[in-house]
Amino acid sequence: MQATDASAGIHREMCEIDWEQRRYEVARSIYSMVLTNTPDGCMPSSAALTSICLANVLVRELKKFNEKEKGKRG
Repeated sequence: MQATDASAGIHREMCEIDWEQRRYEVARSIYSMVLTNTPDGCMPSSAALTSICLANVLVRELKKFNEKEKGKRG
């Protein structure tokens, strides 16, 4: 019984989403796209702010979706 409980606990921890890491990864990807797809003269700081704002929106929506999915499962 204890082994099953320990296994379930480890599985739960492995399935937890690191939202800060996800936000970083998304912003980094968006930043590259913003710099690539904007006219010359785009300030890197503007691209960074845009990337962070878009990453925040996406992560917020992903969290909502994740909570809905958890609710459906149990």
